[in-house]
Amino acid sequence: MDSIFRQNPALGQGCFGKVYKGKYQEQTAAIKVVPDHKLDENQLDRECRAFGQLNHKNIVKLLGEPEKRGDKWYFPLEYISGSTLEDLMFKNGALTDKANVIIIHGMCDGLNYIHMKNIVHQDLKPDNIMDS
Repeated sequence: MDSIFRQNPALGQGCFGKVYKGKYQEQTAAIKVVPDHKLDENQLDRECRAFGQLNHKNIVKLLGEPEKRGDKWYFPLEYISGSTLEDLMFKNGALTDKANVIIIHGMCDGLNYIHMKNIVHQDLKPDNIMDS
């Protein structure tokens, strides 16, 4: 599986690992690849419990159990096509007022949902917000 990811550019990168476009059970997925030394058992359990509580249109879904292969963990996540807020803001120029309202409303709706579940998003950035 690693050879597939080495051939394709990462969709994104965070402090724990990189996310690649791949396949999970015959569907397009975003595969988060995390070196095992960056994730202890407690962190893995916490991440899986958090994802397991979430079911919201503005929150990416975990498609299955993370799988360890060699020295890496593979998390199959829902793939969201479209542009990131990073792309929209910095590559395409200024956003319209309508686009700003739609993006901010969706972001706040998703954040409110996870906060109601006592979960804090620890990597909120324009690259992690999609305009699908």
